[in-house]
Amino acid sequence: MNPPIVMITGNVHYPITLDPSVWIFDPGRIDLASFLEHGSDIIPKEDPRVESQKMSRQERKDVLEKSFGIPIKRFVERAEPKANAKTMRIHSEGKTADVPLDVGMDMVAAFSHLGKPLKENGPLHLYYADLTNKETPFTTVTEIEIV
Repeated sequence: MNPPIVMITGNVHYPITLDPSVWIFDPGRIDLASFLEHGSDIIPKEDPRVESQKMSRQERKDVLEKSFGIPIKRFVERAEPKANAKTMRIHSEGKTADVPLDVGMDMVAAFSHLGKPLKENGPLHLYYADLTNKETPFTTVTEIEIV
């Protein structure tokens, strides 16, 4: 069985495939509980991947016990939306929702809950940076289409 994946497609130079199951090791991950409490203030301004370093003992413990998310901006930037792209269309279980591209770029993707991948309504839940959809995030996200 293949791990759940999410595609970034559409009006981009490079469609890409995302595998949320590997993000638990990404230094760009953020503590989801902290994000849901404090919002985008906890998102690092600098790219945390600049210097790779080993995970501390506490970080290894945390990935097995906490819930995590990751800002999606760098993934969308890597797909390189074309100059005329204006909208991010979020696909989930036969439904779509359109958000302005600049708002979508700042979203955070939840990918784990208490150390486990999101199985129910997964593989991703998407939250606006301002948390206006904190109680009703986009769930069962299967594709992010740039329009």
